[in-house]
Order: sequence, then C-alpha cells, then structure tokens
Amino acid sequence: MKAAPRGFLARVFLLFWLAPALLVNPGGDVISDALLATAVSVVDRGTVELTPDSAIDLAVVGGRFVCGLEPGGWLAAVPYYALLRGVIAAVPRAWDRTYKPDRAAVPPQVTRREVYHLQVALVWLLLAPLFALTAAMVAAYALRRGAPPAAALGVAAACAGGTLLAAYAPVYSRQALACLLAWGVVLARLLREERPPEPGEAFASGLVLGAAVMVNYQLVLLSALAGLWYLAACRGAGTRLAFASGAALAAAALGVLHWRLYGGPFTTGYELRWWLTRPLVIPYHGAVYRTDDPAHAVFAFRAPSLSRLAVQAAGRFRGVFLFCPVLLAGFAGWAAAPRRDRATALLALGAFAAYMLFQASLNPAYWPGVPFFFGPRYLMPALPLVALGLLHLDRRSRWLNAALVLTAASVLINLSGAMYHDLFIATPYDDARLTRPLAYLAALVLERGPRVPLLDAYDASRPAQWALLAAAGLAAWRLTAGALREARRG
Repeated sequence: MKAAPRGFLARVFLLFWLAPALLVNPGGDVISDALLATAVSVVDRGTVELTPDSAIDLAVVGGRFVCGLEPGGWLAAVPYYALLRGVIAAVPRAWDRTYKPDRAAVPPQVTRREVYHLQVALVWLLLAPLFALTAAMVAAYALRRGAPPAAALGVAAACAGGTLLAAYAPVYSRQALACLLAWGVVLARLLREERPPEPGEAFASGLVLGAAVMVNYQLVLLSALAGLWYLAACRGAGTRLAFASGAALAAAALGVLHWRLYGGPFTTGYELRWWLTRPLVIPYHGAVYRTDDPAHAVFAFRAPSLSRLAVQAAGRFRGVFLFCPVLLAGFAGWAAAPRRDRATALLALGAFAAYMLFQASLNPAYWPGVPFFFGPRYLMPALPLVALGLLHLDRRSRWLNAALVLTAASVLINLSGAMYHDLFIATPYDDARLTRPLAYLAALVLERGPRVPLLDAYDASRPAQWALLAAAGLAAWRLTAGALREARRG
C-alpha cells in the first residue's frame, strides 16, 4: 500500500480544521457549561465544587454541587485553561445576542449568555485539530486502499463533514470529543492493517478507548465493539494483555474519580442530579414533565420497538437518514466490501445497530420528546464508521452518482447545523418549529443567510461575516486544489 504524501495530508488537515474553527459556538449552556465551569474552578479555586447557578448539569453530593457529567470532559479542559487563562481574561467580554430564551419557559440556570471564551479556545486547539486529524486519517486510508485523490477527499468529507460530528465539533461537546478519541484508535489500526499490533500500540489503544468512556459513558458500546475488533487483529497473548492493561488502567482511573467525586466507584453524577430532589417541571405542548417522576426520567429504559426504530431512522424530528443521508450510500458500500474488510464492516454495522437499539430503549417521554439539541446525537459514535463504507463503492456502481449527491446534501445539512447550532440551543424548547428541525434550519438559513456565530456574538455586521466566509471558502478551494495536486504528484 502506498503512503499518502505529507503535503496532501497537511492540506487536508488544514481544510477540515477550518470548518469547526470558523463556526465555533460562542455559547454552550446545557452542552458544556458544567464541564467548563469545573475546569475554571479547579484552576482558579483548587476545587471541583461549583455554585448552584453555575450550570444546569450539576450533581449534589453531601450538600455540595459538582459537575454531573463524565469527569473526562472537564479534566481535558483543565490544562488548556491553566495555560490560557491570562489570554482568556484579556479578551473583551461580549454577550451573545442570540441567547435570549424566554425566562418564563426556561429554568434560570440556562439563561447565562456570556460568550464562552474557554469553549472557543478548546474548539480551536482540541476539537478542531482532532476533527481535522480524523479527516486526514480517513483520506490517507482511502489513498492507501487505491482510491483516487478526489475520491479520498470525498470519503473524508462524508465521514467528517457529512455526519453529526460536523455539527458538534464546533461546540465543546463531550460526545464529539469521546467519538474522536475512539475513531482515532480504529483509523490508526486501519492505516497499519497489513501488520499486527505491537504491545506498545495495543496498550495505548486500550488506554485511549477507555479514556473515551471517561469523556462520555455512551462510548462504552463503541469502545467494547472496537476492542473486540482490535483484539481479533492481535497476535499473541502478550499483545492482547497489553491492550487489556491499557483499558483496565483507564477503567481504574474512572473508578477512582467516581469514588472521589460521588462516593463510590460505580456511582455517577447522573444518579445524583439536583433535579431528582428538587423537581424541575417542564410544560411541553400540553404535557407536563417532572424530572423527579420515574416515568419522565431521561435514562429510564424501555424495550425498543420497531415503530421507535422506524421513527429514529426516518422520522421528521430526528430521523438519522434525514440528517445524514450519506449513510445510505455507506451501507451500500459495506455491502460490496471485499472479504478482507468483513471484520470492519461488522464493526460499523454492529455499532450502528447497537446505538439504534440504545436510543430506541430510552424513555419515550423524553425521546423523541423535548427537543434540546440538533439531530440524533446519541447515534454519533456509529455514523462515520458507516459512512466509511463509501470507500468500497465501485466507480462503475449505480450508487456512485447518488453517493456524490448524498454526501453534498449531508455536508450542507450538518455545516448549516453548526452555523445555527447556538440558535437551536437558545430557542425555547416548546417552540413548535423545533418539532420540524430541518425545516426550521432551512428557514433560518434562508431568512438570515450564512453567519459566523462568534462574530455574531460581537455584533459584527453581515457584510463582515460574509466577507470572512468568502475568504474561508477561497482558502478551502485552494487547500482542496493543492491537496489533489500533492496527491497526484506523490
């Protein structure tokens, strides 16, 4: 297999770094506020304890308020804030004028509107580089498998830009960060698939898959499936033991963090949320949701049904094939994959099935219930793996032209979602437009036009924002042309 030229990979990296960096979400509220507040508290005050009004995703432990989300997200943010807090403090403050929720309809904890400068830094320096690295690794793998340069870029665009990852990479999303860690392990193994893993590589891979679970518990499904897939490629008990040791080390670290934060190695912040003792009442389209009612609990599981699966697949609210239509071509590609790729096809399809069943088992009072976020984000871990199937479409396949259209549509939907993600979060949850999110997104784009969320927070004029987007588009065009030129030269 021929290695991808470094010039090609460098340009692909810059190309895909540009999108989340440009569309970074200036606010966070229920996505990132607890994580960012904890990182700031650890550095500034030397404690994980928070004030009751600092976030909504809080847990109560012995009368103290702490982050109720997975600890890996705020741990990753601590060194960035420690290094950059002087710069962050020096940046002029602004209030995001898009964050004006109806205070009568939204709890006071989510009405904070200050621009999250730490989130901007974390997107630029952590999530955007990981997003770009993922795209570069996909493109490199496609080239190694014999794809033409343009096709390799197309597969990278489908996996990164055509899935929900593109909408969540511009936010400090724990789902996106955890997914990028796990996918990095899978792609690194695919790039070296002609030789079995060495013990050192196996240890690091197990550790990173475990770290992904520390960032987002839902990654336990993908990490388990990817772990089995990885172990199948190992040769010798020593290499398998090294992989297991890395995963066990991450699991032990998570247990210690749980014990220190919540009082037990298997106790999480989800079990200690403040709203379980002080109920949050949410009126929603004639129904009343109470967070202390087991019937309305977010993670009260139910047996999945075919009707729920059908709604998740194609329902207008969060149908995954509506938000990421490129997945249809991905499935067609995996169906045509050669025998040597059967294990990877099983990983992709198994992950998709596992997360579809997981989501279908969530409490139907919540899912599909109150619409807080853009798209079916709980399916995010499986989506790029499915889209990777485009690599196996024959250039003479009738699916090829359809794949181009589906990829373009998916990229347009998810980059538009990134562009207006802050408005989705800020829109009062009982607004009827959120029941048809893609129609709402199209209306926003047509009414307001393209925008740069961070510049919007500082009241930059529309012409200034459009000029920056035009310059970014020109840079993207030049990077694409340069990448293709480097690939052909290589």
